[in-house]
Amino acid sequence: MWKASTAGLNIVVSTVVGGAIGYFLERLFGLENHWLLFVFALLGIAAGFKDLFKITKDIDDQSDKKDQ
Repeated sequence: MWKASTAGLNIVVSTVVGGAIGYFLERLFGLENHWLLFVFALLGIAAGFKDLFKITKDIDDQSDKKDQ
């Protein structure tokens, strides 16, 4: 049950971390457009959903083992 309750939080955290990485890379390179922020935020969203699918697969596998 603990894994299921953290799934939504993982999506938010990975998006924020990805956006922060993009933001700091823009500051580091002195870029004025925000395409790195956008790209890394999208990568964070993708990582969050990948983690969500992994969590749901693990929960489903555990419930299948209990049913047998």
